[in-house]
Amino acid sequence: MLLLAIENGTEEGKRIARVELQRMAKLADMVKRAPLDAQELATVLAALRFYQESGMGDPGNRSNAIHEIATNGDSVVSLDADAIDALCERLNVESSDGK
Repeated sequence: MLLLAIENGTEEGKRIARVELQRMAKLADMVKRAPLDAQELATVLAALRFYQESGMGDPGNRSNAIHEIATNGDSVVSLDADAIDALCERLNVESSDGK
């Protein structure tokens, strides 16, 4: 979805998609540097799914405190529900691959 936005979207859509891809790449790098044990991974995945199911991918649904965390103090665009889903899938795959 993000790649389609970069290829076919408006300039603002392309900018947002690039920011999201950069954020996901940074998070993947962080996860590689600080691997989680099985208990920690399960907790992170449960928290991400709860965040997603609670509609927190939409900034209008979250408190100011959660918004600050999700946007790193408004320095990044927060993940939407689809990006959260992709992150969960990637964490599951990488943990099962031993990466």
